[in-house]
Amino acid sequence: DGMAAALDIIKKNDGSAYFWEDVSVTGHGNIQLNNTVYNGLWDGQNDMNGYNWTWDANSTKDHVVRAEEQAKYPAFYMAGHYQPSVAVTGTNVGKWYIPAIGEVVQLFKRFGPVTISATEIFGGYFHTSNADMNKVIKAFTDINSNTRLNSYFLWTSTTGDASYNYRPVSFFTGGNGVDGAWTPTFAKNGTNLFILPFVKF
Repeated sequence: DGMAAALDIIKKNDGSAYFWEDVSVTGHGNIQLNNTVYNGLWDGQNDMNGYNWTWDANSTKDHVVRAEEQAKYPAFYMAGHYQPSVAVTGTNVGKWYIPAIGEVVQLFKRFGPVTISATEIFGGYFHTSNADMNKVIKAFTDINSNTRLNSYFLWTSTTGDASYNYRPVSFFTGGNGVDGAWTPTFAKNGTNLFILPFVKF
């Protein structure tokens, strides 16, 4: 069994973003929506439940399958209905989903060691060497010049706890000159946060 990242960044045709949640439709505001929330990156790296946050109604407080809720959870819907630009073969390929932050960390670990401080908050970093970070970016740009991981904030399906107002976690490679990925939390209707779907096989 394995896990793979898409080769495409999902965004609208006009270059804008799909909201993690459209609060004008749900009316939720800053409430806990994932059954499990995390108090920082050190804790959050254990979240490997991106598939559940996307496809399992029992994992969410409002008991909906987000990937089937285009109006309420546009980013989840787009991830769940992603059509790869390269044909995927095999009968054991699952449904696409928005990865949890722990799954994103695992992606980076494929390219070299990842270091996370035991006190690292959301808004902090997981660190790699500059050479390893260049490998991560090159792996995508060599295949698809439109997929530049160092140009976009990307959603995860992980959410912070009450101290972060239950906002979703995102990541940005090489943020602020750091050799690694910055993991801030932003509002669920962020206008410059895009989607890199994952899939299990």
